Amino acid sequence: IIQNDFIEMADGAADLEYVVVGTLISYGIPFDRIFQEVHRSNMTKTASKAYEGQKYGEVNPKGPDYIAPNIKDILDHPDWPTQLEEMPR
Repeated sequence: IIQNDFIEMADGAADLEYVVVGTLISYGIPFDRIFQEVHRSNMTKTASKAYEGQKYGEVNPKGPDYIAPNIKDILDHPDWPTQLEEMPR
């Protein structure tokens, strides 16, 4: 953002989102459910600090509590609820 033009930045970001989501939809990928699952997974990441059992110099930016997103189940079984969808509100 050379001239701090947030309007152009917002427009460009929206265009990017439009292309990405449109591509996923055209392939039948449920973007909303995939995004929710990736978000749930990202929230299991912890600060990159040493934990018990970690080897010296080992890099683990995801942390010991990280749970990978289960995208395969969403694609294979679109009628199954995700962990986030099953959480009480």
